Amino acid sequence: MTTILDTITAQRALDVRDARAAVSEEQLQALISASAFAPCNIHTALSSASTQFSLIAEIKRASPSKGDIAPGMNAAEQGLRYAHAGALGISVLTEPKWFKGSLEDMLAVRTALQAAFPQNDRRPFVLRKDFIFDTYQLLEARANGADTVLLIVKCLSQELLESLLEASRGLGMEPLVEVADADETRRAVAAGAKVIGVNNRNLTDFTLDMGRTSALAALIPPNQGVILVALSGIATRTDVVRFASSGARGVLVGEALMRAKDPARYISWLLGSSGTREPLVKVCGVSTVEHALCAARNGADLIGMICVPESKRYVPPELAKQIIQAVRADASQNSKAETDSALQELRALAGGDVSREWGKSEWFRHTADILERVLLQRRPLFVAVFADDTSERINSVAADLGVDLVQLHGTTEPAGLSLRINFPVIRAIHVAPHDTTQSVVDQLVPGRFAFGLLDTFVRTMPEAPMTRSRSLTPSELYEAAKNASEPEAGTGVVVTAGVPNSLTAAGSFMRPVAALLKQGGSGVTFDWKVAKDVAAVHAIPVLVAGGLSPSNVMECVAVALPWGVDVSSGVETNGAKDSAKIIEFITQSKEPL
Repeated sequence: MTTILDTITAQRALDVRDARAAVSEEQLQALISASAFAPCNIHTALSSASTQFSLIAEIKRASPSKGDIAPGMNAAEQGLRYAHAGALGISVLTEPKWFKGSLEDMLAVRTALQAAFPQNDRRPFVLRKDFIFDTYQLLEARANGADTVLLIVKCLSQELLESLLEASRGLGMEPLVEVADADETRRAVAAGAKVIGVNNRNLTDFTLDMGRTSALAALIPPNQGVILVALSGIATRTDVVRFASSGARGVLVGEALMRAKDPARYISWLLGSSGTREPLVKVCGVSTVEHALCAARNGADLIGMICVPESKRYVPPELAKQIIQAVRADASQNSKAETDSALQELRALAGGDVSREWGKSEWFRHTADILERVLLQRRPLFVAVFADDTSERINSVAADLGVDLVQLHGTTEPAGLSLRINFPVIRAIHVAPHDTTQSVVDQLVPGRFAFGLLDTFVRTMPEAPMTRSRSLTPSELYEAAKNASEPEAGTGVVVTAGVPNSLTAAGSFMRPVAALLKQGGSGVTFDWKVAKDVAAVHAIPVLVAGGLSPSNVMECVAVALPWGVDVSSGVETNGAKDSAKIIEFITQSKEPL
């Protein structure tokens, strides 16, 4: 079956034939000899960059998968925007039919850069990005201002790859050699490539696999001076951090930059130099391997699985283990032992009320820093979610599944339960309409749990009559929920502390409070200004949940200033997780502009 890659390369062969008939190789050689443009070396630029991680910004008018992106863009102006924002290199698409690029675009970019950066060692390099298979195209590239060219291993035999590498170097251009699988990576190394780019996009069907760079990084031999660059699909700071932790020295960013309202700010944000920190993203209620892999591959930091048998999102233990194993195998994660040690550090810190030793902000900032350090090495992490359960069952289930953290929902009093959990605890604090910032902050007690999650308090009516003479009023119900103790082991019975004595006589309040409340996955938001004050006024990092979706998460990030966002029902269609919505939610969460 003919693929789009076959179609493009066949057309490029015709294009090269026509170009050679119009301009001979001798004419191109003459242009190169007369040119004032001296090439700079991409390998030298990447290895000697002032920052440890670099960005190559791409000029792309269109693509086969997305159609028109910016067909009327001024290439020279765009290139200067990228350069002044800190891009180490400028990639220019020169394929004319599907990408609507041209050699004229590349020459315009190089001319503008040459004028703006007269000292060649400070000028961003220019990459010709095209489907190159002929030495004629190398001469075209050099004559029109390229410093380097892209060689796609998938399109070349081994003999031709080695020949083009040698010819390109003969023109002063060290190529960027693109690979997409293990065999191509080995071929690139065998050919002597010094800069290898891993394409996260499948050139056959244009699907993305953001785990590919990390997986292939292990095939790059150490101590041989080979530099790794991640290509395609990079859109967030999380992507950059992921690839940096995999050993890459840079990323190439195209479509996301072309669509950015302010490319300079976007580059600054991607490189972590803007002071803007994107929130962590937790996708909760995941119950299939497919949706867990989707979340993981697209930048989710945490994946939550419901361990409450009564929940419609409950995941049986064996399925939960399959999900965790599949994601961890796919993620090619760094040392689990090292990150487990950091997670245990979180648990060891907890020991009751330590407010005399730790201020609220200091405590929760410290625990957040530890988790962020773990996520640099291994992501996503798995969270087992419980509600109104015993510490015995929570510890047993969490250990059996092999999760990283535990999240507690429901009506359990934090001081009683959290300290008996053998895992770092995310404690859900349900924010009611009458809650104030102070009433929320009062529940964030240093030492009782590692992380606070602000979720919406949702009141629902009992499904069956209570064994009492009258129903609780809303305020009594709320107080019952807020002050309930841990269920007695083996009984599921909650004895309340917040209901008047007249209602707590023997047998009068034997229904678990969880049966009165539906918390988590409710699709209802709370007043985000409360979360903003917790973060901005009290400097306490918190996760925010409740009613979030792809359509409102960007607003939530702007208003609430959360350390992280948590979604469940907002990425579902007809009660089931929706991969497209998961991807959109993660993208919107981490998009700063």
